[in-house]
Amino acid sequence: MPELVIPSHCVFEYAAKVACGIIAKEPVPPPIPPCVPGYYTTAVNIHNPSLKETALWVKFAHAPQATDYANPSIGGGISPWFKYVLKPDQAMELDADFLLFAAKSGNITLASFAKGFVIIQAQLRLDVVSVYSAGPMETVVGSKIANMGYVATMHTERVPEHKIGS
Repeated sequence: MPELVIPSHCVFEYAAKVACGIIAKEPVPPPIPPCVPGYYTTAVNIHNPSLKETALWVKFAHAPQATDYANPSIGGGISPWFKYVLKPDQAMELDADFLLFAAKSGNITLASFAKGFVIIQAQLRLDVVSVYSAGPMETVVGSKIANMGYVATMHTERVPEHKIGS
């Protein structure tokens, strides 16, 4: 289990957009879903390109679908920080299971579709890439309908760093 701590001496921060879960088939009651019906996953891949071991801190900032735009406090919950260590050239991945883990740790209730940001702070520069995939919830296999269809689309996106405090 990662250590729950406050980041220290971090220079770089990354904010990787995440969207995971199921959007039900139509018709759906309001509000209008944020995506078309289907199954969505995001995996955030983190690589340490340095010749030194580095610590990094990660948290989840939930972005629930707003339904009351007149409410000035429509932001979602934020999980605690989790500390991880990557040796030189090591990599790790954070996916929907991390969102569930972080949400539970932060007492954040997630619906069947969760979105927000995985926030990463590190002492050294990292390579961070988000991998997004989506597909239908059902697909026909032979004469049977199978749950969770095949991938219909996939996209990768490098997550840029920004210096903390700038």
